[in-house]
Amino acid sequence: MHTTHTTPRLRNADGTLTLYALACGYVQATMLDGTADYYGTDADGVMLKLDGCYHVHVRQAGVTHDAAGYPEWLHDPETGARYRADWHTFDTLTDARRFYRRALRMIRAGRPVGA
Repeated sequence: MHTTHTTPRLRNADGTLTLYALACGYVQATMLDGTADYYGTDADGVMLKLDGCYHVHVRQAGVTHDAAGYPEWLHDPETGARYRADWHTFDTLTDARRFYRRALRMIRAGRPVGA
């Protein structure tokens, strides 16, 4: 009996990481300075990862981080909760990818990224 083994795809046709790749711990990042390592640069950019839920981390100088590089904290007047301006979570990959693309477009256009 002959068994054929296939290697799971890590990227979709459009270059984004597959669900399999995200589940294996791969991180998708797009940085404006062209680096692939989100944590290895101070450049503006967006990162997507899966860790129980889908996380989209946005770095935009003067909007999500202060001059020293620390994340800005925002206050929700309705709930009283504080939350980081740079970290967004989603239950579905579709919603996370939609926000990822929107955040990247806004950063490239020089407009502030909002939730």
